[in-house]
Amino acid sequence: MNNVDILYKMIESGKKGQNTGLSTGIPKLDEYTGGVRRGVYTLIFGLSGSGKSSLVLYSYIYRPLKDNPDSNIKLVYYSLEMSAEILLSKLLCLYIYETFSKVIPYTKLMSWQEILSDEDYDYVLKGRKWLASISDKLIIIDKSLNNKNFYHSLMNLLEE
Repeated sequence: MNNVDILYKMIESGKKGQNTGLSTGIPKLDEYTGGVRRGVYTLIFGLSGSGKSSLVLYSYIYRPLKDNPDSNIKLVYYSLEMSAEILLSKLLCLYIYETFSKVIPYTKLMSWQEILSDEDYDYVLKGRKWLASISDKLIIIDKSLNNKNFYHSLMNLLEE
């Protein structure tokens, strides 16, 4: 099949409603990317501190998982800078804020400078069910990465 045939097959799939992605929560981004779509791999890169993780956590992980709780999606996140636990704590903080209008920074959640209050801990407990509900849809790989182990981990995921 040549590229023209592939294009027309994609257009026909779109007419059947099969090309619509999940919203990132940012309409302008969805307009240009089609949202989070099956089979599309997105690489976000930039300088340290430029907001890569914040963009990805909100738009490519939190919004699709929160807005589509019954969907059969799998998201794979290769983290080069933060552990799976920190990534999950940030997702939990987003959930708590959006669900209960309570701001709890992840550093406070982790009691890095002061012990988490009982009141804030109650919100953390309320968010556990949601976090558990997404755990089978979100695969976090936070080990050191080189081309060899990236390839093997990706191939293993694709085989599943």
